[in-house]
Amino acid sequence: MESFGELESRLSDRHIPAMPWGKVFYEFDPGMYKAYVEWTTRARQHVELEPKIREMVAIVVNCVVAWPSPYADVHFHRALEEGATVQELADVILATGRMVGPHAYTHGFNLLAKVLDERERDGQPSPRSRSDLPKVVEDEQ
Repeated sequence: MESFGELESRLSDRHIPAMPWGKVFYEFDPGMYKAYVEWTTRARQHVELEPKIREMVAIVVNCVVAWPSPYADVHFHRALEEGATVQELADVILATGRMVGPHAYTHGFNLLAKVLDERERDGQPSPRSRSDLPKVVEDEQ
């Protein structure tokens, strides 16, 4: 049986953040934790959706179920790192709120504000709209 550290390493190799509850899960049932790692790793191999869109889907779910910080924050950070803009994230939150209720607005915008504060403090970019994104220059051939 793989050790907890080996299993966590497999997750980090796939850019899946280690969760604080992982060690408790492993201690409770190492075989089931290994199955979770294998399932999570395998699920991350499906790549039909762009990473930005996958993160936006996760944000919708986070808004609906009010998934707490710091777990939900990861998806906002990743979406921004994958090229999402603050305006796009706000649109996702607004669309979710229209469908499921105002609690989604409150939760989503609180998370977004927290993430934007963190990114500003750490000097990380958070483009507000598409016009703020770096221009991609295509090679002329």
